Amino acid sequence: MNRKAIPARATHRIATDASVIFERHVRAEGLKSSQVRLGLVRAIAAMAGHFTAEMLQARLMRRGSVSKATLYRTLAMMQDCKLLVSHDFGGGALYFESALNQPHHDHMYCLGCGAISEFTSRGIEALQARIAAEAEFELTAHSHKLYGYCAPCARRAHKRTSEVEPGRRSG
Repeated sequence: MNRKAIPARATHRIATDASVIFERHVRAEGLKSSQVRLGLVRAIAAMAGHFTAEMLQARLMRRGSVSKATLYRTLAMMQDCKLLVSHDFGGGALYFESALNQPHHDHMYCLGCGAISEFTSRGIEALQARIAAEAEFELTAHSHKLYGYCAPCARRAHKRTSEVEPGRRSG
């Protein structure tokens, strides 16, 4: 479900690929590049899983200072050149994930703890294609998110609702 940690050799290759794609995008758009920005691109591309800008900034602060403006501009540029995808699961924070070498997948978001799990379903993909074809709709992309509770959160919620409050009779 959740992406596993990326092996060191693959991390280096992904970071290098991301740097090349990013540099091409920067040149094509006539934008400035810097060693700080390229370092950010490598670090971000090598990350596994989903993260917010705030989570990334906290992680990067351990290595040294990166301005919030540079971080946000770099995230936006990485989205522009299709290195990153963002997801809005509600709650006011965008979650990012690497788009480099990632097969298509959908998401489940736990409303209790905020855990994000990935899944794929041939059945959902086929159903979407059929619905689009029946409506004569040319489907170019989709975002599928399921909201609910992971097993531990569901067990905790069920346990709380099944307990009878003191001084109150059941039934």
